[in-house]
Order: sequence, then structure tokens, then C-alpha cells
Amino acid sequence: MLNREFDRKEKIVMLLIAILLLGFFYFWMVKEPVAHRIAASDTTDLENQIQVEQQKNSRIKQMEQEMNQNETASTAVVATYDNFKQESIELNRIFAEAVSYSFSFEKPVASGETVRRNIGISFTAADYASARRMIDALHNDPYRCLIHDVSLAAIDHNSSDTDAVANLQNSQVSGSLTVTFYETLHDAATREGLEYDKSTDQNTKGPGLAGADFSNLQRSDLETAAESFAASH
Repeated sequence: MLNREFDRKEKIVMLLIAILLLGFFYFWMVKEPVAHRIAASDTTDLENQIQVEQQKNSRIKQMEQEMNQNETASTAVVATYDNFKQESIELNRIFAEAVSYSFSFEKPVASGETVRRNIGISFTAADYASARRMIDALHNDPYRCLIHDVSLAAIDHNSSDTDAVANLQNSQVSGSLTVTFYETLHDAATREGLEYDKSTDQNTKGPGLAGADFSNLQRSDLETAAESFAASH
């Protein structure tokens, strides 16, 4: 049996061979499989995100199409100005189903005999079905209105879980939209609180919403917020 000690040159050659073998083993057995898994995971996440966005856009477009189709069949009335109290009651009733909601108000604007009242709405719904019910209820409101700038997005409460992808089917939904209520100045008892567009006679302006009498209103969070907004502008 051969029993001799390797010389210095042979030891160096064997060490280099061992290092090369370890390098090949690491590359083929560790680095390459891990890289493939990472690439596959990135592709899956991207595909899921694309699917979620497509689903969201499809549902929003479907909602808008249905609202446009039903617009001609609307039985909503154009109320006489100032119908803010009744409109605010309806909004509070409709969005009571939401997990949370808030409103932002613009001053009503008169153009001839027509008054436009824009209200921005942000809300969180338990799911897409709940968000859809609230938007449908707003569309079917008894007072003539127009819904626009609708946006819906799934809320991801499991951002740390790579296997859980938030979508409109399995998550809470964050939504925002603007609703424009239409009123008429025909037989209106007051014109206070109005702003006028440039084509309207400026001499018919009232003293502004901050000076209007809201003492007889049944107060709500919506009405209080609107008065505070008007008083600060």
C-alpha cells in the first residue's frame, strides 16, 4: 500500500481541486436553484398585481356603464335650493354601512337657475359587495345627482405574507368618489351661501353660507362639518 507524504506542490494542486469542486457544488446546488425560485416568485407577484388591477378596472368600468345606462330611466327629482339638509341625511344613511367614511364639501355654485353642489366622499367598505351597494344606493338617491371620479382599491392587511394577495374579492375596499347634487333656484326661498359662475349676474349674490341660518336643522356630523368648512372660506 502506497504510504508517502505529499509534497508541497501536490498539496497545493489538491487544495485548488477541492476549492473548484466546492465552487461547482455551491453554484449548481445552491445559487442556481435559489435564483430560479426568486425569479419565479417575482413573476408570480407581478402577475397577481396585474390581475388585481385588471379586476379593479373591470369592475369600475362595469359600474360606470350600468350607471350611464340607467341615467335616462332616473326618477330622481331636482330639489329646490337649499336642499342641503335632506341630501346630508341621505349621505349619512347610505354610508352608515361603511367601516369608516368622511366627506369634503365645496360651496354650491349657481349657473342660471341650476345649482351644483359637489361633495367628495372617501370610505372604507368591508368588501367589494358592500362598496357596490353603497355606490348603487347613491346612484338611486331620490335627489338628482351625478357620480364621477370613482376609485376603488383593495386594502392589503397581510403585506408581510407573500402568499396572500389583496384583491377586491377577499379584502376590505378603500373607495373615493365625487357626487354632484343638482338643485334649482326656481321658487327658492333663499339664495344665501351660493357662489356664481362667471356667466351669472354677480348682483344677485347672497351673503354666503357662513351667514345662513341653520338653527332649525337636525344636526349631524356631515352638517356640522359642512358649516365649519363654509365658515372658514
